[in-house]
Amino acid sequence: MNKRLLFIAIIGVMITGCGKTVSVEDVDQGTETIEEAATVEDTVPEVIEEPNEDHATDWGQAYLDHLQNFEEMDDSSREAFLNDCKYTLIYVDDDDTPELLIDTCSGAGGEFMFTYYDCEVTDYHFRRYGTTYIPRTGMIYTDTGHMDYYPVYVTKLENGVFTLLMEGLYYMSDDAMKTIQETGYYDESLFTYEVEGVEVSKEAFDSEIAKYIDKDQLVLPDDNYSYSEMKEMLKSGNMH
Repeated sequence: MNKRLLFIAIIGVMITGCGKTVSVEDVDQGTETIEEAATVEDTVPEVIEEPNEDHATDWGQAYLDHLQNFEEMDDSSREAFLNDCKYTLIYVDDDDTPELLIDTCSGAGGEFMFTYYDCEVTDYHFRRYGTTYIPRTGMIYTDTGHMDYYPVYVTKLENGVFTLLMEGLYYMSDDAMKTIQETGYYDESLFTYEVEGVEVSKEAFDSEIAKYIDKDQLVLPDDNYSYSEMKEMLKSGNMH
């Protein structure tokens, strides 16, 4: 007896034992149905959903929206202004959401920084360009100027809030400029230093800054992108 006949015989005995009679044709039909079902199941392709990468993160979308409604910019010239700026994403505070630093490429325009905290964007204006920072600490330092006039700011970013910790200034007075013109020698010791509007020595000036920030750890952002490039980065959440 071959295997097929043996299989049919066994099926017949089992079903007959239950009080039912099954013909060979019934068994053949049932066997074919089982085989067809197995064949259909084997040929159904597995559906794998591809991840959708064309979407903004929460913070990316919030930054994009904030740029389009930024109160510092006139609606009539917004697009032109945004196209003239340079952009970079940096980690200033200690969370996993980067800050957006916007360089207006103008000494008078300064820089703007956006931060995303508790589902809201807060922006801050630095009066001059050249913002430096200590990554992941929230500490920001600005020391840039022109024509021998240099404002200094130490700012802290924490929980979505920018706090000015220290404001200083060093500059060449009219008397110092006269001395330089007479001697023909530019001497940095001629600078006048002030902290919170009070004149101090250079040593006291440096000491006051050191209370808040270690200048040796400061980083200057160097990855600058155009407006169109930054929009794509914010849309995808992909930091280059």
